Amino acid sequence: MLRTHHCWTACVVGILAFGAAPGVARAASAPDIAEDIAHDGAPAADAEPVGALPEVAVGQGATLANKIAPLLAKPKRNIYAGDYLVIGIGVAALPAYEGSHHNHVIPAFGLGGRIHGIGISPRTLGFALNFIPPRASRIGLSLGPVIRYRGARAVAISDPTPIRVGNSKGNLELGVNASISLKRIFSKYDSVSVSTDVRWDASNGTGSMVVGPGISYFTPISHSQVVGISASADIYNQSFAKQSYTVSSSGPSAAGVTAPVGIAPRAGLRSVGGRIFTAYDLDHNLQDGGFSIVLGIGYSRLMGAAARSPLVKNGGSHDQVVIGTGLAFAFKTGR
Repeated sequence: MLRTHHCWTACVVGILAFGAAPGVARAASAPDIAEDIAHDGAPAADAEPVGALPEVAVGQGATLANKIAPLLAKPKRNIYAGDYLVIGIGVAALPAYEGSHHNHVIPAFGLGGRIHGIGISPRTLGFALNFIPPRASRIGLSLGPVIRYRGARAVAISDPTPIRVGNSKGNLELGVNASISLKRIFSKYDSVSVSTDVRWDASNGTGSMVVGPGISYFTPISHSQVVGISASADIYNQSFAKQSYTVSSSGPSAAGVTAPVGIAPRAGLRSVGGRIFTAYDLDHNLQDGGFSIVLGIGYSRLMGAAARSPLVKNGGSHDQVVIGTGLAFAFKTGR
């Protein structure tokens, strides 16, 4: 049974904040970068989100550093020196379900930041916490629980195929996230991070497990703008493969959907992908919070059992593209 694909919705949610690394980018904790800026008293960014975006994509951070240097000046106010929140709302155009070639538009919402020293990072329909306090160091660490909801495939009705083969149940996934980030790579405020989510099915007792490694790079290119690029993958166990990608030949009739006989879905790599994202502060000062416009574009390629599923092979697509945009609001929550 193939589940609804809300993957990459986090390309809106994840890029909302100077305080949260993108979910499916699963990387650096922006609060760490914000903490550096708070100590240094210089402007900056620790989230996501023009001009030099192609340069970021090819890793020419040194060029960006030269462009940023003349812009740096002591800020009047930095909301990221303590507790803060970033709330974002927007829309995302994405496949109707994982493997569908029909797209639909859904609302997106995200929350990130830091409360009482605990970092909050958005995930697709969920969030992760970081219990390791930020510090003024070039190396940042993150460790904490992660929670997300994986929707049932019947939620998306723009593609009739999953309806013809029957509904599936959604499930709550609980797990742990760990990451390590290295800051000040090419400039004073950029960061590269490597992170992994490990999540288990906590609601249906199936024993399903998903491992999501990722790597991301963030850098400000001016007082107003941040850009980022990330790559990630999903790896699942046998229970997840069986639950998500099995279509029973004895189930409801599905025109054009034929279940192969004697072939059971196997554990392995589910997908690989990447994204680019940018955020632009509307008052031209990333440090003082307020409203920002965010934009993200993501691509993923289905692999293994996910790609071989009849719902994908018979009328679906291995290539999945998501485009999201929205508005984020950042504000200080404490003194």
